[in-house]
Amino acid sequence: MVQMKVGEKRKYVIPLRKEWLKVPGWRRSKRAVDALQAYLIRHTKVDNVKISNWLNQEVWKHGGKNPPGKVEVEVTIENRKVQDKKTKKDIDVPFAI
Repeated sequence: MVQMKVGEKRKYVIPLRKEWLKVPGWRRSKRAVDALQAYLIRHTKVDNVKISNWLNQEVWKHGGKNPPGKVEVEVTIENRKVQDKKTKKDIDVPFAI
């Protein structure tokens, strides 16, 4: 799969059920959010993923024990300025949002 370019948008239907069935009931929504982030890292080829507040609330809507089985999301790639720790200069880093 090709790395997404800056400014590109894609829609994904992300299956979460296989991942959250592997953990105890009280930990399912946390595992669903982790699986969501791992899926986006794998499919967008970007190391930095920001999950919106709306998407996080959608996963946690029915509590920690009942996350949705799948979620449809639209992903965009944006450059954001981040300060490099060594050189203290601002650099553009791609984020999947």
